[in-house]
Amino acid sequence: MCRLLAYVHSGSALSMREALGDLVLDEFQKLAVVHQDGWGIVRTSSNSLSSYVSTSPASSDGTMFKALTVQPIDSAILHERWASPGIGLLLENQQPFVSKRVGFAHNGTIGNEGGNIVERPTSYRESLGLDHSTTMSDSRIYADLFFLRLSALQQSRRSQDRPPSADEVRQALGVTIAQLRHDYPDASFNSVIETADFTFAVRAHAAEPECSERLRRRYAEVGWANRIDDYYELAYKTFAHPDGSATSVVSSSGYSASDRWAKLANNTLLAISHRDSAAEILSLEA
Repeated sequence: MCRLLAYVHSGSALSMREALGDLVLDEFQKLAVVHQDGWGIVRTSSNSLSSYVSTSPASSDGTMFKALTVQPIDSAILHERWASPGIGLLLENQQPFVSKRVGFAHNGTIGNEGGNIVERPTSYRESLGLDHSTTMSDSRIYADLFFLRLSALQQSRRSQDRPPSADEVRQALGVTIAQLRHDYPDASFNSVIETADFTFAVRAHAAEPECSERLRRRYAEVGWANRIDDYYELAYKTFAHPDGSATSVVSSSGYSASDRWAKLANNTLLAISHRDSAAEILSLEA
């Protein structure tokens, strides 16, 4: 289980701390008290995408966290990890994942009473089209399946030489989530996605998701029991600046900085344009 943050600034590049202030980022970093299994970021600046991942929590990797949040950028997605039970703390499992200049980070455990998705036999991966995937992470299986569906869609449209459109991302996600939900209807597929032109936030989970006892116990241990009931919510807000530019931000729930932001509805995709920070809500359902 993880925490997610997405950031887009229109106009000349601005650092996340300049645009958002310390409160949002400092509180997000403090969530590493629970989400201790590493963190990562994918950033876009002048159409150049870069990434950084670590197996150290954001709280103890503070030098890099500060350095990467004070540099001027156009957009970014961040991820703080609390690994699903039984999933190793390996660098290749750290998020965000990147494929063909698309970044992807997920919050959720994909499993059921039969166990985590990674415990399914190889033939199951083959049926998903992932017979060459050797990952040992449920989030990576979700990401690889999305990347595969997005690539196939772009090839069918002969659009693979340009960044994916918002509709292509929406369609690829819709197919991917529907396919995984068939076997894992109670899983959370909340995620954030970074491309050259858009930053996306996805809210997709069961109609009445339940937090595990493991999750509730851990939040109670650090005195945050009151931060758990809205765990699967994603909140968003646009900040206007005196120079006419705008900053849009999306975040996991769980801390005071996002209490008064708008809530993204379940089974929807929020697409934020890098050109002007305009946000559009799209349905993931066909």
